[in-house]
Amino acid sequence: MNAKDKRNAVTAQDFAYRFIKEEILCFRLQPNEHLSALELANRLEISRTPIREALSRLEQDGLVTKGGSGGFYVRPISLKE
Repeated sequence: MNAKDKRNAVTAQDFAYRFIKEEILCFRLQPNEHLSALELANRLEISRTPIREALSRLEQDGLVTKGGSGGFYVRPISLKE
């Protein structure tokens, strides 16, 4: 199943949430890395709205933080977490 097929099986927000979470937990997105909604939307071939909603959910989960300029950043996590 490719990324497009997976995206059709769930909502765009859920797809974005799962994708970004996996990227963070597998350290493909580095601690303190800026997360661009536009870049993620282009990469996942979805609009920015579900990306922003997914980033808000990830902030509630403690995986990303909101920066002073309103952007999101990967929160450093330890292996223990």
